[in-house]
Amino acid sequence: MKLNRFFAYFSWFFFLFLSISCDDNPPKSRQPMTLKMDIPNPKILPKSQVIPKSVPEFAKSDMEFKTTEGEKTTKSSPLKDQKSCLKATEQIEMIKNEVQRDGGLWGGLEQAEGLKNYSPVGMQVDSRINKISHALQHLCSSAQGLNYSPLAIFVLKELKTQSEEELKKKLIARGEPKAEVDIILNYAKVAQSSKKRKIHYKAIQKSFDKGKLYIEYYRKFFSRLKSATTAEQIMPDIKAYQEELDKFMSQDKNIKMAIREDFAKPYWMLDGDM
Repeated sequence: MKLNRFFAYFSWFFFLFLSISCDDNPPKSRQPMTLKMDIPNPKILPKSQVIPKSVPEFAKSDMEFKTTEGEKTTKSSPLKDQKSCLKATEQIEMIKNEVQRDGGLWGGLEQAEGLKNYSPVGMQVDSRINKISHALQHLCSSAQGLNYSPLAIFVLKELKTQSEEELKKKLIARGEPKAEVDIILNYAKVAQSSKKRKIHYKAIQKSFDKGKLYIEYYRKFFSRLKSATTAEQIMPDIKAYQEELDKFMSQDKNIKMAIREDFAKPYWMLDGDM
C-alpha cells in the first residue's frame, strides 16, 4: 500500500513539473483562423469614348425636285376645310409609313451593300420627313386657330394669379427640372399667340403640295436603294434632297410656323391638375 501511495505522489509531482515547464515557455498566441483567397486587385480601365459614326464626304448633285413629264401630278385635291385637309394627309402618312415600316432611308442604307457608312444621313432624312408630315397635319387641324392643350390651359390659368417667375419657382419646387419649366412656359406663350391666328386653306394648299412632292421623292429614294451598288449612284442626290428639305422647312412660312407650334409642346403632365 505504501508503494502505491508513493507512486501516486510521484505521478502528481511529475505532472505539476510539466505544467510549470509549459508555463515558462507559453505558446505563441494563436492567429484567428482566416480563409486565404487570391483576390486580384481591381484594374481601373479608362473610360471609353463614344466615337460617332463618320460619314464619308461627298458632294451634292444638281438634282431638281419637281413632277416630271409623264408622272401623275402631285397636286392634291382642293383643300376646302378641315375635313378635306386631314383626308389629304392620310395619303402622305400612308407613303411615309410604307417606307418606314421597312426601316426608312436609315434602314435602307444600313442594308445596302457598300452604303452602310452613309446610314446617319438616312436617319436625318427620316427625321425631316416626320417633321414635315406632322407639320402638314398640324396645319390642317389648326387652320382656324390653335386649340389649347390641357397643359396650356393650366399654365395660362396659373399666370392669371401669379407672375411667371412665381410659377417657375412653384414648378421647380414640385420637382420639374428648370430647363423643362422654361420649355413649358415658352410653349404656353406660343399657344397663346397662336390661339386666334387663322390660315386660309388656299394658303395651305401650296405648302401641302410641295410637302407631298417631297414625301413622294422619299419613296423614290427608298426604291432606288434596292438597286444602288455604289455611293456615287445615289448619295449626291440624297444630299441634294436633304438640303431641299431643310430649305423647305426653314423658308415655307406655313411649315415653319407649324413646326414651331407643334414641336414647342412638351411631353409633360401635371398629376392632379388636369
